[in-house]
Amino acid sequence: VSTQSTGTFIHEKQKEKDEEQAEKEPKNDDSTTEGKDEDDDQEETEEEKENQDTDDDKDKEKDKSKDKDKDEKKRKKSQLVLVREDKEIGALAPVRLFRFCDLLLPYVNPGAIPNYLLEELSTLDFDIFPHKDADNEDYVITLAINMFHKLGLVEEFKISELSLFRFLKTLCLRYRYVPFHNFYHAWNVFQTMYVFLVSLGTSNFIGPSERLALIIAALCHDCDHPGLNNSFQAKASTRIASLHKKSTLENHHLLQCRNILSQPECNILQNVEDSVKHSIEMYITHLILATDLALHGVIHRKLMEKKKLLTKIVKQYETKQTNDIVQVDEDDKILLMCCLMKCADLSNEIRPTHIAQRWAKLVIAEFYMQSEKERELDLPVTPFMDKQKIILSKEQINFIEKLCLPLYEPLC
Repeated sequence: VSTQSTGTFIHEKQKEKDEEQAEKEPKNDDSTTEGKDEDDDQEETEEEKENQDTDDDKDKEKDKSKDKDKDEKKRKKSQLVLVREDKEIGALAPVRLFRFCDLLLPYVNPGAIPNYLLEELSTLDFDIFPHKDADNEDYVITLAINMFHKLGLVEEFKISELSLFRFLKTLCLRYRYVPFHNFYHAWNVFQTMYVFLVSLGTSNFIGPSERLALIIAALCHDCDHPGLNNSFQAKASTRIASLHKKSTLENHHLLQCRNILSQPECNILQNVEDSVKHSIEMYITHLILATDLALHGVIHRKLMEKKKLLTKIVKQYETKQTNDIVQVDEDDKILLMCCLMKCADLSNEIRPTHIAQRWAKLVIAEFYMQSEKERELDLPVTPFMDKQKIILSKEQINFIEKLCLPLYEPLC
């Protein structure tokens, strides 16, 4: 009995322990679940914080992207303003339409030019205005091709007919429809240079490379001229003025020339040796920059300093026994070429009166347009362009006496 009672007692005690343990286990589960819930709550708060942070980052990124979009819009707007500025403020006429189909095949016939006209091209009596009035640019290009042949440049430098045509046609399309500084003015300067080279004995002092440089520079010296001078570009703060601080338009014309020659289909120097090509490009740079009237006094002073030397060179030519080119120092040669370039650029005054008068009226018309543009933009009006003050005859006399004669007389 005692054994049984003891066993039951132990059994009961064991049962009580099991029950207590069972009671404790759910409590432990509850505590663990509560701990888990707390952990979950903490994780949820952390996730919420992280989500909130990511949302904040996204908002910041959106704000940044909006700011970038605004900046991009402002930049594009400023570009549009610059483009508009070039079209409306910096030029009297827009850039001409360029079509590649115009360059596919030459549609000019240099052999169709009559002989009497070819002979007249060698004189200053040639009148470009009938062709200008008819707006016959292709015929003028045909005349230019003939002059390249007459100077022997096509054969000397192995210029292909197709490249020459494309060079002249592209150059023609780069000139704008402004009253004076248009393609016909450039062609007029080119034809004057042709007269100097074939009629005045200049070929005895300069070789083929120099002749080609003079011809190219004469054609390109006002390429893409906007009809508004350097002073206007500076006053109006145009894009061209921001690119070139000195000789603004002249540097622009030079870049246009280089751009055309850099195109394979227009490169008339593609068969020239590198050393000769470098010399030609160097001459072209000097010649086009020399057309800046701000440098007129500097060039004239140098010419007067070298007057005795140039006279000595002329005497050497007159007494020489052979047909060889008279040797001239490189700097003196460049000075002489620059003077020829300036004389050709100012050559309207040495042509017959009826031709010179028409060119003078076109210059004044362009001056008037610039003065009107200056008033429209509330800029200081250039005095010698003011329509209310200018007197054509007086301006012509000043131009001849102060610019032309001081340059022509020493060269003569």
